[in-house]
Amino acid sequence: MTGHDERSVDRTDTRSAVELIDRLMLCGARSAARLTAFERDRILAGVYWRLYGDRIESTLVCSVCSRPFELVFSLRDMVARSTPVMTPAGDGTYSTSEGLHFRLPTGEDELSVLDLPAEEAVRELLRRCVLAPATFDAAAVQDAMEKAAPILDVDINTSCAECGAPVSVRFDLQSYLLQSIIQDRRRLWRETHVLAAAYRWSLDEIMSLTRADRGSLVAMIEADAARRMVV
Repeated sequence: MTGHDERSVDRTDTRSAVELIDRLMLCGARSAARLTAFERDRILAGVYWRLYGDRIESTLVCSVCSRPFELVFSLRDMVARSTPVMTPAGDGTYSTSEGLHFRLPTGEDELSVLDLPAEEAVRELLRRCVLAPATFDAAAVQDAMEKAAPILDVDINTSCAECGAPVSVRFDLQSYLLQSIIQDRRRLWRETHVLAAAYRWSLDEIMSLTRADRGSLVAMIEADAARRMVV
């Protein structure tokens, strides 16, 4: 990921996730909009691992005692637990013993309903993806889709570290990753300033560096500055 890629992220919605993946897929692969949410989540998990490592850390505030506490868990463990329990047919569609036949919604489907009210958007997605029967139970379809391709958007049940009260929090990897990149904007500009001051490079030259290379160069510049101060 380069500085240009980081700067492109300014929202946490599906469109932003699709645009980011498209920027990172440099091998002429299919557009990220044609990926399912399951496939998109696995790519975003890989991006998170590359940028931040395996740990997910968040500060929560207990609704009972009003004191903050830390929630920490492994993203790899979450991905490992979110495994499909249904096998697709050769054409990528799924069927259940109850006669339900469906495909998974893609990013294109999600983007097409992005501006609709939530309930209407769900109905339209199901209308697009259920191939048979003509009438169906929406809850049963959503349950089958979750079994076929579980996404990393789940309720995490934990307890307050201070008073022990039960706490439930929603974790959505897509929003969490994109928000983390947005919150890193201050770091991006600080590193850009350090490199511009040291090397007189243009903004485009600096933004073309990968995040890892940019960080390594800044670390060397700051280490040299620290040594000069000691001398």
